Amino acid sequence: MYNLDLYSCQYLFYFLLNKFNINNTSRLVKGKYFLFCGSKAYFEILDFVVSCFEKLNIDDINLVLITQNTNHLKNRIEKSHKRDHVLVMENIPYENLVNLFKGSEALMIPMRNNDQDKARFPHKISEYCAAHR
Repeated sequence: MYNLDLYSCQYLFYFLLNKFNINNTSRLVKGKYFLFCGSKAYFEILDFVVSCFEKLNIDDINLVLITQNTNHLKNRIEKSHKRDHVLVMENIPYENLVNLFKGSEALMIPMRNNDQDKARFPHKISEYCAAHR
């Protein structure tokens, strides 16, 4: 599938770890939260993430979605009984995105068994690993 040698993989991870070594300790979101970062083009995944969050019997944790806050997504969240615990953020500078990754309780990456999701997986998982989540 990928033609990367061990040296290339190590370089990628060192690069990401250095990018994620940001000393900004201020939290952008207060309290505990799970985070999903994805394109508005993945509404099916966004809907799945919200549906899973709704099934949790935990009241002291929020869901942060990093995506474009479309009308479709706003309507979906408004229908949720956990709407007060779902925060949508968009146009986040990379340094703040890293801060959000590092401050989360868990980073979510639901995967469908299709080429589109397989193609986005390596980049996102490496960023998530570098954030130590």
